[in-house]
Amino acid sequence: STASPLIDDASIKLFDGDRLTCLVVKYLKRVTVNLSLNIGAVQTGYANGASTRYLEDVLKVRVLCTKTGVKYLHEAASKFDVGVYFEANGHGSVVFSPYVLKLLTFDYKDERLKAEVKILKNIVKLCNEYVGCAVADMLLCLVAVDEIGWDGVEEFYADLVSSTTKFFVADKNLVECNGDE
Repeated sequence: STASPLIDDASIKLFDGDRLTCLVVKYLKRVTVNLSLNIGAVQTGYANGASTRYLEDVLKVRVLCTKTGVKYLHEAASKFDVGVYFEANGHGSVVFSPYVLKLLTFDYKDERLKAEVKILKNIVKLCNEYVGCAVADMLLCLVAVDEIGWDGVEEFYADLVSSTTKFFVADKNLVECNGDE
């Protein structure tokens, strides 16, 4: 049997939703550099803070925080020209604004813009922004990894250590969460 480039004898590489968000945002920024799109990311309070810092400080995109649940992430992603979201479990999608969809209908003379629009058209065709199809998301991530490289994805950031603590309160009705929990 032949060895797969995705799986070697030493390990299988699995990426969580934070890393998928960073991967897709980085790829979209790289392939649309001349289109000047407002690309943003949406995360929940469960996101690793290192990924949020990477998105904001390195990739220079705005990051919104929402309640947990795809419906909240999707709604917030719609505020960008291109909004990217993946929950920690990998559920997510890429949302394209009507502005971006309109840009894809123009005939560009500039060869760089023409090439970027062609790539973006294919990404729009691939992504199912309404359902967040896992197969389509996987294919998009494979295309992005092909462009960026496996090592690049692992080196985006070092995860911050996290812990979960349970607090007991006398009356849970006295505790209120803000809009993003």
